[in-house]
Amino acid sequence: MALSLVITDAGHAAIINAQNSGTDAVVLSEVGFGTRTTAPSAGQVGLTGEIKRVDTIAGAATGDKTISVRVTDSSGDTYAASEVGVFTDTGVLFAVYAQSTVLVSKSSSASLMLAIDLEFTTDGVVPVVVFGDSNFVLPAATEDVAGSARIATQVIVDDGEDDTMIVTSKKLASRFAALLKAATEAVAGIAEIATQSETDAGNDDTRIVTPKKMRWGFTASLGSTGYIFLPTWLAGFGAQWGSTGSIDTDEVVTVSFGLTFSQIFHVSLTMRNSDTEPDDITPRLVSKSVTNAVIRTANPNSNVVGTRYVDYIAFGVIS
Repeated sequence: MALSLVITDAGHAAIINAQNSGTDAVVLSEVGFGTRTTAPSAGQVGLTGEIKRVDTIAGAATGDKTISVRVTDSSGDTYAASEVGVFTDTGVLFAVYAQSTVLVSKSSSASLMLAIDLEFTTDGVVPVVVFGDSNFVLPAATEDVAGSARIATQVIVDDGEDDTMIVTSKKLASRFAALLKAATEAVAGIAEIATQSETDAGNDDTRIVTPKKMRWGFTASLGSTGYIFLPTWLAGFGAQWGSTGSIDTDEVVTVSFGLTFSQIFHVSLTMRNSDTEPDDITPRLVSKSVTNAVIRTANPNSNVVGTRYVDYIAFGVIS
């Protein structure tokens, strides 16, 4: 977490001087470490029990009133500090921070990296504060400023609350893997889309069937002559129907089906007469095939008037 420092009186004076003169900017060039354990004071001119100073610092503005400072120490020194101060190139203690516990602890084999935020209460300060020649330490990364940031742990990624750390592809994949579970009847998740052959077979209970594949094979033509068939994955069962033209007594007529059955089961016939008088003419099925049906009228009654038709409906399957 970045530290918020107290700007010293001497630091404010340097800022005012830079603003008034309009020429010399305030150059921040060093960060020092000390041992103070009480709250810092704006009247401080130095650190308590100063341990060392580091000139490997850099930074940039991260807001209208905020400057982010980054300091590194890759030396072989060993120390623990509870106080940190930022110095100008003229040796003025510009800002300071202290706490009752150890702030930074460095061993001889480790490098120190520290983030410091300088927050100002008035406008016009940020433009007059610059850094020395060291420019290898990036400011804190934000949505507007390119810089450095910590890599988030898996716990932080899973929590989904932090908006300052970097998420790696490995941790992101792990997070997605935990969320994207295989879908079951009891668990919401992901599933593969079934192929048409898998849909037709009807054996798989883990893949998703789309409306297009479910509709595939369902066909119909609804009219006085027509047909309707279920999809092949529902056995392709269906029916075809129609009517003969005007038919005389004791006549043989062949009707052709609009679609070819792969297997035909049954043909049902009904006599229809345009006259209202009773009719004793009976339609009979002579034969049936996957492409047609042969129909014959029998028991002619010459006294019956009107035009006669035979309505038929054939049941079977198509592949």
